[in-house]
Amino acid sequence: MTTPSSTGVWINASSATIVRWGPAGLSLREQFDSEVPSQHRANGGPPIEFHGEKSQHRQEHLRLFFIKVAALIPPGDDLLLLGDGEVVEHFGTHMHEQEHGHGANRRMVVERSHPLTEPQLIAALRAFAGNAPKRAL
Repeated sequence: MTTPSSTGVWINASSATIVRWGPAGLSLREQFDSEVPSQHRANGGPPIEFHGEKSQHRQEHLRLFFIKVAALIPPGDDLLLLGDGEVVEHFGTHMHEQEHGHGANRRMVVERSHPLTEPQLIAALRAFAGNAPKRAL
């Protein structure tokens, strides 16, 4: 099922950009930085998530960041979630869990992506919403 409006989120551990496309065009544009501590892998070892207390601290910051981002997404919108790492997949899982049992009936796509500029994110969202801009030759 497709809803009249779609929300696109480009997310990584350091920031999120949220745009919303609907019948009236672009209606929401938010960008903010997170407070999630960075992962330090100077020794080439496994991700910090395997390093105990530091991992728990980072995971809690990430959870709070996801809650902030999710609060800005209208509940009935189709979702396009993009990001350049595992964070977008974890955020997708967070959104699925948040909707579980709430009867949400929207399309949700989660994809890894290279970093996108805001115009690139808007173009990807418009294509996802079935309203890709017309190209002049």
